[in-house]
Amino acid sequence: MLVCEFMHSPAVTCNPDATLEHAAREMDRLNVGCLVVVTDGGHLAGIVTDRDIAVKGVGWGHDSATPVVKVMTKGVAVIQSDALISEVASKMALWGVRRMPVVDVSGELKGVIALDDVTTAMSDEIGFLRETVSTQASGGRGWDGS
Repeated sequence: MLVCEFMHSPAVTCNPDATLEHAAREMDRLNVGCLVVVTDGGHLAGIVTDRDIAVKGVGWGHDSATPVVKVMTKGVAVIQSDALISEVASKMALWGVRRMPVVDVSGELKGVIALDDVTTAMSDEIGFLRETVSTQASGGRGWDGS
């Protein structure tokens, strides 16, 4: 299973100068937990999560007019859209993140994948395996289709 099959596309984005209030309202309106921060030229600048707003924003005494660039995560790990789900799971574990921007081979932003999406994909894989084992155990169809 590929990342592109489970990612959310398009990615919900904001500009580095967007305020924490704007980011929080967008997340609430769109029922998402992060915004990918992109420059006016469309380059990936970082990611801001609801947790960033709560902990680094409010928790550190910033007001709602603070730009997201002050609290966002920079140097974000990305995953290619044609990567396997197992690859994104490994990369999330390595980086200690729950959400990851998805890019194509040229580096263009295509979407976002979250740990919940990875869990869903892996659950589907386990379901397929269970069906295969069950079919084989019950004397399922042979190689010749009989």
